[in-house]
Amino acid sequence: NTNNFGLLIKYVTDGYIYTQPLYVPNVAIPGQGTHNVIYVASEHDTVYAFDADSSAGANGGLLWKTNLGISALSANGEFGTRYCITCYPDIIPEVGITGTPVIDPVSGTLYVNVATREISGTTNYAHRIHALNITNGTEQPFSPVVVSGSVPGAGVDSVGGVMTFNGKQANQRPALTLAGGILYVAYAGYADTDPYHGWLFGYNATNLVRVSIFNTTPNASIGAFGTHT
Repeated sequence: NTNNFGLLIKYVTDGYIYTQPLYVPNVAIPGQGTHNVIYVASEHDTVYAFDADSSAGANGGLLWKTNLGISALSANGEFGTRYCITCYPDIIPEVGITGTPVIDPVSGTLYVNVATREISGTTNYAHRIHALNITNGTEQPFSPVVVSGSVPGAGVDSVGGVMTFNGKQANQRPALTLAGGILYVAYAGYADTDPYHGWLFGYNATNLVRVSIFNTTPNASIGAFGTHT
């Protein structure tokens, strides 16, 4: 309250936090009782569930955590290099979970976009949507799904009149959104480095089947992105 506002608990994570924390009251955690829970996701691709009221206990207030893949190191010269030819300078030292997850309190599911470098030493990158049980961090039966799709388009990075989602070029920064049973996930680019496009995907929240896809610039030419500096 206004008389005693201040720091109560400090928790340590394995990477920077660009997401907003999410709060759910009265969550039954298997084997640990009922807790008010703070959910946090890191750029190291880890999702945490912390006790919102106390750091006491065997794990110091950590109720569960789960790592969802290998994050992409920013200093790789493979994406976001418009303002730095050997690195992506905005989110450092790694890119993993950037957009704030969303929670469906009815099904007890946390939805999160996870960016990964598929195999160390390669240039293969992917985004996956994960649906996690908020009580224990396990994947729901239909999770995860790789983000993919295409639309008609003749713009830069298209092939044969088809514009295909490029996981290496896509940065998932906006918060995920649930509306009318649909999970919406939006993507743009890293540091204005072309070729980048705006994408919006819609997924059925009950099974993560893609139901819609929209691209903002399917016919944009190289000139539309401006001159590199």
